[in-house]
Amino acid sequence: MATSPIDAFWSYAHRDDAGSRGRVLCLLEHLRAELDLLSTEPPEIFSDRTSLEWGDRWRHVIDIGLDEAALLIAIITPNYFTRKECRAELLTFLAKEGRDGERRLLLPILFAPVSTYTAENPDQLIATVSERQYEDWSVLRLVGDDSAEYREAVNRAARRILALTESIKVARLERESRLQSEDPKPAEQDHEELGDLLVKADELWPGWLEAVQVDEIDAASFRAEMDAYAARRERLRKANRPQSQALATYRQQGAAALPKVHQRLSHAQTYSKATLELDPIIRSAVTTAANRPALVGLLVELREKIDDAVRVILENEEFAERGMLSSSEFIAQIPYVDANWKCAAAEGAEADALIDEANAIVMRWAADIQEAVRLASESRGRDAATGGR
Repeated sequence: MATSPIDAFWSYAHRDDAGSRGRVLCLLEHLRAELDLLSTEPPEIFSDRTSLEWGDRWRHVIDIGLDEAALLIAIITPNYFTRKECRAELLTFLAKEGRDGERRLLLPILFAPVSTYTAENPDQLIATVSERQYEDWSVLRLVGDDSAEYREAVNRAARRILALTESIKVARLERESRLQSEDPKPAEQDHEELGDLLVKADELWPGWLEAVQVDEIDAASFRAEMDAYAARRERLRKANRPQSQALATYRQQGAAALPKVHQRLSHAQTYSKATLELDPIIRSAVTTAANRPALVGLLVELREKIDDAVRVILENEEFAERGMLSSSEFIAQIPYVDANWKCAAAEGAEADALIDEANAIVMRWAADIQEAVRLASESRGRDAATGGR
């Protein structure tokens, strides 16, 4: 892997590069070449296909790229927001914006039209990204790369990337210089900032906690309905009724299940939105407390709330471990699939993905708080051993 600092991260769906016959990565190479012409020190753009070398631990290297990059270039298409890795890259990057006081920017490139790419999208991640200023490449991707129109567009995009990365570098140097010249921030200021963050979290907490609990209720309702229909089919089997009667129960179950799946997707979208709203607040609170071990005690109530949510998440995961099928898994194995079941399968899979994504964020909150508590405990131990010197 290249050892030069990473300035930007190229986030894209591999399926889109294959579907466009390599034009996604071709655009990256054209931008790199243009940046080389425009600057003696062009920004380093990380890509998983061009920045990894044989033997690299790909996940570790990608995480380093995301951590170092001040600019994330997201190649937006209808596929992009359906890919788990793309969403994870976006979430990781967005969570870092403003958290450590360093400037980071998101630059979307609309590579193909996305009909739902609006701030009103119930998927909070799409809504958030759609509000950022983007480069429209949906027509330019169809133009020959040797045309004047395409070359001019590459030049414009490269100049914008160069200007953004340069402004970020200047801002970081100014911040470092200011931090070196200023007196350390007083503990009282950190205490006040942490208090403000916890107040913001408390304001959002009731709605978020309700969303967590509703998912548990939705899952229990679906499992109860599955059990009821399974029992009905078992009675038909024992009574040696025709197979057509058993198939009819699947049709009836599909009609009954679809409204529940609609409702679960709506609840999953609410849970996802609320989690993404809380994420930067909780991350900032934990970071502030971690930098001041004496303030970690203020996280006790927050930790208890998160632990309650983690309990619900783990209980739902235990059902899966005991062989309980999710809605999408159940639909995948039934012998009769009509339009209701197909719609339920698609919406069930979308709900599962949103819930898994939000759950992962919550589990990370719990881990971050636990780490902050551990570090504070070690700090107190060192202070006790040295008499506070």
